[in-house]
Amino acid sequence: MRKAFTLLEMLLVLVIVTILCAITIHSFGDDDRTLMLQELEKIEVVVHYLQQRAMATQQAQSLVITTTAQTYRYGSVRQVLPPRICFGYVATAHGPPGNPTAPLTHVATFPAVNPTTFLIKIFPNGKMSSGTLYMRNYGGTRLGALTCTVSQVSYLRKYMYDSGQWVLLAS
Repeated sequence: MRKAFTLLEMLLVLVIVTILCAITIHSFGDDDRTLMLQELEKIEVVVHYLQQRAMATQQAQSLVITTTAQTYRYGSVRQVLPPRICFGYVATAHGPPGNPTAPLTHVATFPAVNPTTFLIKIFPNGKMSSGTLYMRNYGGTRLGALTCTVSQVSYLRKYMYDSGQWVLLAS
């Protein structure tokens, strides 16, 4: 009757645990990207909600983005960005995402109420003010954008900045 593990059995268990740890760390290693995607999607959903509300009530709606407080607000609802994500841009990135020709210099290109507050306005016919909102992680390694283009029909697009270029994300 054995009372101890052999060296081979202990090494095998150690290898299995190491592999499982490596897989777990790799899958959780991109939390900032996941958080940013979630926030971009939340803002996109809010804008779509406000668009439907504007058309149903025939009254303009607004999403107010305050970059210093890292918040966005509509009506009496106020949302705060998660601690590792902020409104901002990466200095090496160019924009706008659809046609990146110039270095980014502003957190948003939507109409400004003041230098730190921006407004996404949705009109009763469903059209929205055009512009781009940039979001980054505090380390400055991840950058995302939500854009509303100028066209006959307003629609939103989400982008992530990966390896020096903008990638359009599926909605």
